[in-house]
Amino acid sequence: MNRAVGSGFTPLSIISPAYNNGEELEGLLNSLKDDFNRNSFLEMIVVDDCSPGDSVAQAVGKFNFIRYIRLAQNKGAAAARNAGARAAMHPVLVFIDSDVQVEKETIKKIEEVMQDEKIKIMVGNKSKVPANKGVFPAYRAIMHNSWVPREKFATFFTGAFGVMRKEVFDEICGFDEKYKGASVEDFEFGHRLSQRYQIYFFKDILIRVNWNYFVKTMKNHYKRTILWMQLFKKRKKFDNFCATPSQGGGYILGFLVVIATPFIFLGGKYIIIYLFIMFFYLLFNRRFFILTGKERGLRFMLMAVAIHLAESVVVSAGAIAGVFTRASAAQELI
Repeated sequence: MNRAVGSGFTPLSIISPAYNNGEELEGLLNSLKDDFNRNSFLEMIVVDDCSPGDSVAQAVGKFNFIRYIRLAQNKGAAAARNAGARAAMHPVLVFIDSDVQVEKETIKKIEEVMQDEKIKIMVGNKSKVPANKGVFPAYRAIMHNSWVPREKFATFFTGAFGVMRKEVFDEICGFDEKYKGASVEDFEFGHRLSQRYQIYFFKDILIRVNWNYFVKTMKNHYKRTILWMQLFKKRKKFDNFCATPSQGGGYILGFLVVIATPFIFLGGKYIIIYLFIMFFYLLFNRRFFILTGKERGLRFMLMAVAIHLAESVVVSAGAIAGVFTRASAAQELI
């Protein structure tokens, strides 16, 4: 049974891996306080992935509803989530990254959804409003929402905000701990899940994310794209979020726009070719650019085009590197 007898609540174990990010973790815990005051059938497990400082422990110490686990050595997000899941007492696991904040009704909505026994796995969505300030976080939040699937089901699972029954987690044997950082461990996990179960997607159950800034994001994109290509070589399938054919095509066309730009100075047919590429670039990315203009206006949309073109170069470079990288060499990136 998913409901605590006589309580009207769904018992949930919320699991959050943390690494040296006490301020962000404190933001998450503050966003959950009201839920723990409301529902005594919740537990919060923070897994400290052997942070070098004490910022995580200090953040946890400010709250009275935390089960704190500290790993003896740094093993990565996959291992931290697995450790939290093994320690969980409740039948429903809620994975929430420590750099996010939940919206006011998020936990209540998860409780309601998971009362339906046929739903074994669900993923929520990330708000169009980021938890941190700046042009690039705003860009990333809107970009994410332009990717979300239109279908009821997802082909992915996200450790940032994913929910499943503990029996399913045990059956699938958890996240693959060979992935030491925050990498493509959730994509790999989602691929295994989707072979056996339907993953329900709820776009209106939201978290807000502290998005990384430009330089760190580009470094992560390059590495993650190489590793994702290794998964794609095995699976030979795209996902319906974040790694779709249209998204991939949009990045490749963005890359072509950048490398073709110098040719417009040659005039004549080169301008026509450039405009042809630009047309298809805008066509493939129309959901993003329309959403950007709607949410933030024309000026921001123009900045978003420039950022997206830079991102297209990085992602395309990672994809090219991934095609020609052997699996053994890719292991060095994990």
